[in-house]
Amino acid sequence: MNKLMLAVALTVAVPLSFAEGLLENPVVDSTESGIGVISGWHCTATHIDITIDGKSLGKAGSGTSRNDTVGICGRADSGFSLLYNYNDLSPGSHTISAYADGQAFETRQFNTVQSGGEAFLTGISKTATISDFPSSGRTATLQWSQAKQSFVITGISAPPVAAGAIAN
Repeated sequence: MNKLMLAVALTVAVPLSFAEGLLENPVVDSTESGIGVISGWHCTATHIDITIDGKSLGKAGSGTSRNDTVGICGRADSGFSLLYNYNDLSPGSHTISAYADGQAFETRQFNTVQSGGEAFLTGISKTATISDFPSSGRTATLQWSQAKQSFVITGISAPPVAAGAIAN
């Protein structure tokens, strides 16, 4: 009985955060393009390294504030991120792995499409509208961003005024 009590006491005393972490982006089986972020959190790591298809991308910036991990890690400085041009990859399926102090803690598959048909599209300007986004009756305006190698939302129309309502 004393051994059981000791085991329970040690389990409670050892932080649940030991070696816990999560690679949040890219999402499992997502499709990525353009310049985006590889990100997540890890409770105990001092260095986070990222590989795609076995090739090192180097160290991710780490120690960023993540108040949502305080309950898991016991601290907020658990975030990591790495800016990456997904267009550098050939279109198709890829494997990303995240390492905490040299130990893999997550591996997953994701897909890529080259947003401009090449690694870095230059000299292009385009604006487009998308009807019924983000909700019925509204329209989003998109503009090509060379810096992000993707379209960004630059405007959303006001929601339609309901019949009988007085517009301001």
